[in-house]
Amino acid sequence: MGSRPHFALFDEFGKQLLAYCTDVAGFFYASEPGRRIITLRQCSPRPSFLDVATQARVEQVDVSIAMLDSQARPFASELVCGLKVGDLQDSDTPFDLPISGTTWSAPTVAARPIWDRWSQGSPQVKNLWAAYAPNGREAWLDLVCRQRRRPGTDVQNGVFHLDGRYITSLTSFYLAIGEAINGPGGYFGAGYFWFEEALKGGYGAMPPFTLIWNDWEIAAARMRFPYHPADGTPADCFEMTVAHLRQAGAEIILP
Repeated sequence: MGSRPHFALFDEFGKQLLAYCTDVAGFFYASEPGRRIITLRQCSPRPSFLDVATQARVEQVDVSIAMLDSQARPFASELVCGLKVGDLQDSDTPFDLPISGTTWSAPTVAARPIWDRWSQGSPQVKNLWAAYAPNGREAWLDLVCRQRRRPGTDVQNGVFHLDGRYITSLTSFYLAIGEAINGPGGYFGAGYFWFEEALKGGYGAMPPFTLIWNDWEIAAARMRFPYHPADGTPADCFEMTVAHLRQAGAEIILP
């Protein structure tokens, strides 16, 4: 990864810089999230880190680990709760520092190449997520959610074209509609609750609007899951999604 810092440790609010490091071994989890040891590779602590480490010996202290973009700006982060710090050296030379804490929504191992890709710059074209397997698409959506911003004024009575070529699941639907409305890497909800929130406004578009769902037949054939209704019959998630959009006031065109 080179010698420049790719990660930084901040206070829990992401305001006070505590340390830079080149990598974070153990941060991207391979099993279940929870308490873990994370090694800050080639760590360069700031003086404020000593105060935080001392405080963490007597009470709970939470911090955040952020990945940095090519301009050394934090662009995605994760909270580490209940910080414990290993041997904090007084050194002018970067060193490996083990810390431990609990991460409840840390990114997965599958997310690492996606975070690395975004660290070079946000997507400039749509559908880059389509090249990934389902776990990679989920990791891409997770990163999109960490990036979500309210873009300002909502477009009303707009016309949006939904690229349906890669919509084979609800995850890929959220990725595709986010890009249809807000451009490459765009966010417009993820999961029923946040999708419902996005439809209420504040995320680029608010019904009434027109959504032209191109290649909708792919989603109609693939967006089915065996958990609803109670008899185990595969749910038609495509029809449910279309109905949800129409109920919210959107006009859905299936060309």
